[in-house]
Amino acid sequence: NRKAAMDALSGLALTSQLLNKPDQVKNALEMLHTYASDTDVVDHQHAADACTAWLSLLEGDVNPALAWSNSHNALIKPSTTFLWICVPAMNQLRVFIASGRKRYLRNAEALHKTLLEHARGLNNEYLGIQLRVLGALLAEKQGNRTDALAALGGTVNDARAGGWLLPFVDPGPVMAELIEQLQLPPEDELGLRVRDFFDAETPSGGTRPTGPKLAATSETAHARPDGLTNRELDILGLLAERLQNKEIAGRLVISTHTVNDHLKHIYQKLDVGNRRHAVRRAIELGLVSDR
Repeated sequence: NRKAAMDALSGLALTSQLLNKPDQVKNALEMLHTYASDTDVVDHQHAADACTAWLSLLEGDVNPALAWSNSHNALIKPSTTFLWICVPAMNQLRVFIASGRKRYLRNAEALHKTLLEHARGLNNEYLGIQLRVLGALLAEKQGNRTDALAALGGTVNDARAGGWLLPFVDPGPVMAELIEQLQLPPEDELGLRVRDFFDAETPSGGTRPTGPKLAATSETAHARPDGLTNRELDILGLLAERLQNKEIAGRLVISTHTVNDHLKHIYQKLDVGNRRHAVRRAIELGLVSDR
């Protein structure tokens, strides 16, 4: 069963990425692309490439994914498009949104509309939830937080019954921040699971690389500048440990290019010009401890 084999390998790669196991990701991707090539079926290669693009996004590296997205032009056919765990058109939408650039966001609007129409025709509730979450993320990227929260509220209610977590996890920490803005009851199970995913220990026994210098008090949470993401806090903690960009990239399993992008955002948000001043400013704000 070729489709089952493709989805099994794609699922293994994605799960390994979410478990922060880069060696397993690499092995699964190699098997996936080899198998897709051996089947000599174009749709299989599209699905394998889409999986690779999704993994790049999960690593926080949008550029390789964007290169794939710009070259992907397969027709969207409901009978074949939505068969996969890694749906090419869905991942193309994810990439357009993640880029944050105006022209790609316009592409995302058109693609999102088309995919929603297909999802309604297929009566696929999970696909619909994925698309509604991505719609909320698109609105957020366009600066329409009110629309993003309105779209997200009803989606959370529908997803809660099915226990569907992945649609709220793969967009990254920004989704945890939006969930927080919804002001769900403290005991809300889905909200807790989303927040726990970004804060909890990894199954391998280590912790998500927030670093021991990160402060964890409620006062700190209120003191941090608006817009400073969890990943940027991760990097601040590692800067305070005097790690170089290559070491930070290795610790967080992202590219050095992505580290540089995050550093630019950190410098802008903290209004500083270099890494030493960023650490000093973070200490003043209580974001990292001085030791």
